[in-house]
Amino acid sequence: MPDRFPPSSSLLFSVILFSAAVVPSVNLFSFLLAFVLRRLNSGLLLANCHRGGYGKGSHRLKVSFLAWEL
Repeated sequence: MPDRFPPSSSLLFSVILFSAAVVPSVNLFSFLLAFVLRRLNSGLLLANCHRGGYGKGSHRLKVSFLAWEL
């Protein structure tokens, strides 16, 4: 039976579920979630700067820093 998600996304999803189930600390879970969002935003920032849209990229960078502090 084929997987619905790529292996990397299913692994990431299982790691997030595992950390939410095993670790009772909400701070660590929010830290992991902010880390994942920051990685996604940095990827979008790099793709956007590569295309030459620096203004949108700087806005995404501010959003990622805001998510990192939460």
